[in-house]
Amino acid sequence: MSDIFREVDEALQEDKAKEFWQEWGSTLIISAIVMVLTTGIFSGVRTWQAAQKEKETSRIIQALDEADTIPALLEIAGDSKKAQQSIAIFAAATLYLQDQKFDEAAQVYEDGIKDGALIASLEDLARIMTVRIRMGEQLEESAGPGFLETLAPALKNEKSPWYYHATAEAALVEAEYNNDYQKAVDMLDKILDAEKAPRDLKERAAAMQHVFSIKAEKANNENTKQEG
Repeated sequence: MSDIFREVDEALQEDKAKEFWQEWGSTLIISAIVMVLTTGIFSGVRTWQAAQKEKETSRIIQALDEADTIPALLEIAGDSKKAQQSIAIFAAATLYLQDQKFDEAAQVYEDGIKDGALIASLEDLARIMTVRIRMGEQLEESAGPGFLETLAPALKNEKSPWYYHATAEAALVEAEYNNDYQKAVDMLDKILDAEKAPRDLKERAAAMQHVFSIKAEKANNENTKQEG
């Protein structure tokens, strides 16, 4: 994390904040997903199998052991109970991400959301992952409203375990796509002021806010000069 703060300072000094986020974007996507999902999903599935001994869970374990794993997982995602569907969707998306097949991973999440195949808390996470992946693919400003629409349900549920993560993603969208740096700063304040927000997320929010505060001040000064 100290490397990120050092890069932030350098980006500010060189007035290359946007390039900084573009450079770190794919790294954040890969590290966040692989660290959280790969370990959690795969170990979680095996723990759940030992506790539940359910037929559908055994299908997931079997699918993970097959040579053609992803199609087997997607089959489960389409015809199982919602809990098992959720695990199969995240496991399939994670495998795509490990192979750097970002579009396919995002599509798995999007299909799961559209089909109502995810339990509520994991649907919020799927929305965040979808936006993270799609943001790594494109920087066109026209994509901003679509990203915010995807995140909207997660942003409305403050009780969701992913509420603050969704807020961080929305702040990044506001800054990078809508050029509304002040709104991004205000959204990040919610994370920094929240006792329940994870520490690592607060560190990321602080780094982002450091950049966006400077950008907001510059934008405000430019507007003042134009009005004058």
